[in-house]
Amino acid sequence: MHVDTAWTIETVLYSVSEVEDPEATLQTVAETLTDGEMSELLETPVSTVLDHPECPLDITTTTAVDVWEETVDLPETCERTVVEDGLCAIHTPADHGCNTEGVVQQVESGQTTFVGGRFDTLDFSDQRLSTDDASTLDFGFSTVGVVDFSGSIVENDLSFDGARLGQIDAMDAKFVGNVSFVLADLGVDDGEKELQFGDNFAQFAGDVRFHEATFERKADFKHARFHGATNLSVATFRKDAMFNGATFDRDAIFMGSRYDGKADFSKAVFHGLADLVARFRFNAMFNYTRFESRANFSDSHFAGKVDFWATVFGGKATFDYVEFDGYVSAKEVRFEDATSFEGSSFQEVTFDSPLTVETLNLARTTISDGRFTFDPDVHAVVDLTKATFGDVDVEWNRPHEESPLERLHFDRTTFDGFDFSAYHDGLSANWDFIRPSMLGRDTDKPEVREETFLKAKNGAKAVGDDRAASEFYLREMRARRDGYWTVMFGTGPLKKRAAAGTKWAGNRFFDMVSGYGERPSRTVLTSVAAVCLFAGAYWNLGMELPGESVASYLTFSFQTFVALLFGGVPEAQPVVIRFVVAVEAFTGAFAIALFVFGLTQTMRR
Repeated sequence: MHVDTAWTIETVLYSVSEVEDPEATLQTVAETLTDGEMSELLETPVSTVLDHPECPLDITTTTAVDVWEETVDLPETCERTVVEDGLCAIHTPADHGCNTEGVVQQVESGQTTFVGGRFDTLDFSDQRLSTDDASTLDFGFSTVGVVDFSGSIVENDLSFDGARLGQIDAMDAKFVGNVSFVLADLGVDDGEKELQFGDNFAQFAGDVRFHEATFERKADFKHARFHGATNLSVATFRKDAMFNGATFDRDAIFMGSRYDGKADFSKAVFHGLADLVARFRFNAMFNYTRFESRANFSDSHFAGKVDFWATVFGGKATFDYVEFDGYVSAKEVRFEDATSFEGSSFQEVTFDSPLTVETLNLARTTISDGRFTFDPDVHAVVDLTKATFGDVDVEWNRPHEESPLERLHFDRTTFDGFDFSAYHDGLSANWDFIRPSMLGRDTDKPEVREETFLKAKNGAKAVGDDRAASEFYLREMRARRDGYWTVMFGTGPLKKRAAAGTKWAGNRFFDMVSGYGERPSRTVLTSVAAVCLFAGAYWNLGMELPGESVASYLTFSFQTFVALLFGGVPEAQPVVIRFVVAVEAFTGAFAIALFVFGLTQTMRR
């Protein structure tokens, strides 16, 4: 039944006008017949779904067929002579009907329509098929056991739309016109021979369409040459799909295609747009593949290993929101134009010396495991804005004095297992790994820097790297202080600006006297300075001490600072002096507490 080949139950629901809410209805059918498994439902023939005793639809198979026939351009009647059971030679069962010689004779006589034909074998090998009026050789919705175009030249347009073919061989064939296998089902018999469309340099001079075609067996397009536009959108490859060494001179559209076996595009060349938005359920290979124009993989899903070895992306490459469930190897890849993996997820990935004239955009990605290797002579920068960076090794491909983190742009990046300890030597100069964005992002905004260092601090703490956590905490607080400064001199309400000024002063003070508790040595130096300053104050205020020497004033100040003033302050001293003594005692207690806190933090590290 042709409607089973041409449509899914989803297409039926959207095509029959009586169905008010096709999406909801489709979900109901899936829950009833396939326990909610939508993919299983869509792969089930329409007639099987509609004839199922538990099908909740009021649509019959006859209705679906009638609606489908209204959408396709098929001959109303067959003009050929009836030979058996009211059928002509090409519509009788294959073992009693028209043979290859009869078809060739009809083509030579100008008859080009064989829609719905039933053939055991069509052997056009090493022949030239052409007609004077250049009509399309139409084998649409036919059923053929074996089709052999090997070594042939087909000058007319050729159509096998909706056909069911057991085996096809087009090795070393040349198709001068357009070729169409829309909705065709290829490899439907029980044979194991590959579906041959390439290998010996088959050539397609016109446009090629395999839209919604199904390849039941291994499809071989190796070394095929596609001179026109190529459309394999929504095609399904049940076994391996081999496009090794194929050349696509114009746009190649694989959008929505599915690969259940290995997909191999190694050494293929795409001169036009390569739209490979697809579902790869097994391994995919793009080794030495050349994309001369734009390559689009956005929203694809790779379930197995993906190889990009020495792949060249000459135009813009887009891998946004791609799911890579297996290992991804991108070694010696050349990205020569803007390249984006934004929003994608990697379980494990290796970027080995990626070459690019633009920033490699990995913003909002999730990278669980992997390795980044850079060449010091090639200035490739990886943008990790709002990404999640896991257990990833970052290194140079040969000795170099700078830290390899110089090549990574961190901006509000979440660190989930990344070990900063391996990069302490490179970071020790100032621990500031934030680089200006090559994508025009506002990296230098104080609030952005604060959030970035906050996440770096949390990531370092999670892997037990207390030293890095301390350094990042310092920079987080300083970024916050810069934010107060920006607000203080901004254009907001005066009250808000005044509050920001107060917070800025407090933040600055704690940085100076203790490094936010991370620098206890600053507290010691500040305390020594305070003891000396208070000693000078007592001398200037004329405080009477035994001996009245510098040592006596320093001793009194030190004892006051550490709250070891024996006997208290004489009552004869002025109120001002007594107040200053109290202030110093409070300052000393505060400084001691701050020192103990900072020392504890340091010892923990």
